Amino acid sequence: MPVLEKGKLKLDYIDEGEGPVIVLLHSSASGNRQWRGFIKSMRSNYRLLAVNLFGYGDTTVWSSVGTQTFYAQVELIKVLVQKLQEPFSLVGHSFGGAVAMRAALSFGRQVEKMVLFEPIPFHLLRQNGPSDIYLEAITLLHHVKCYGSLGDWSRVAETFADYWSGVGTWERMPEDRKAIFTKNIVPAFYEVDSLLSEDTTIQQFGKIPAQTLALYATTTQRPIHALMALFKQECVSWTVQELNGVGHMAPLTHPDLFASIVHDFLSTEERRGVCFG
Repeated sequence: MPVLEKGKLKLDYIDEGEGPVIVLLHSSASGNRQWRGFIKSMRSNYRLLAVNLFGYGDTTVWSSVGTQTFYAQVELIKVLVQKLQEPFSLVGHSFGGAVAMRAALSFGRQVEKMVLFEPIPFHLLRQNGPSDIYLEAITLLHHVKCYGSLGDWSRVAETFADYWSGVGTWERMPEDRKAIFTKNIVPAFYEVDSLLSEDTTIQQFGKIPAQTLALYATTTQRPIHALMALFKQECVSWTVQELNGVGHMAPLTHPDLFASIVHDFLSTEERRGVCFG
């Protein structure tokens, strides 16, 4: 994979296909390889740039000295974006979706369209409630910080996997996959700080100029349902749609379906209120 460097920042990324540019931002504990199936489906029509965020692949590992922020993640992505001499679209999943939202504000009209699958800007629940649902979200984040601080990464990985993919997911996971997942969960320790420290308001996100599609699974967790309801209420120019028969990891488990939806959205001049699933 190519690697870009700017000062102390090093960014590795996948670069495949030709056509309009899509920058892909992965979820926690995944890395850019989560997009392999999606890229395979899309590379005949688009140029796919799948970045590794802090701590994944050969990208710079976040220092334990400072608090990670979305600003820092956007500065990392900027190393790549500054080389682009054209508009692009953003596709983000989970934590990557939250980063994409902040990036879309920073890059303004250079971002033509944005597709989010279950983004997790949980700070919006702190600002807008309901309090019990925010408590559910922040309990997961505090669990990552607690047991990550103790070095009990397998416990962090188990809780994380079972929360997002259903109770019993960890138990059913093959041992080699558990080892990989446990290794990849470490960057999430610092990503939690980004989620806890962010203060961008929903009104600011509502002013993102990029045409935006936000997707979520019908059977997803309560915090995601609450965020989607907030998007519908406050981000009135966005299209917010649910998908049946998929889970939180749909971009990875159903790449062809996800690719079809993204392609349809990106290739249409104006898309509002269209139902998928």
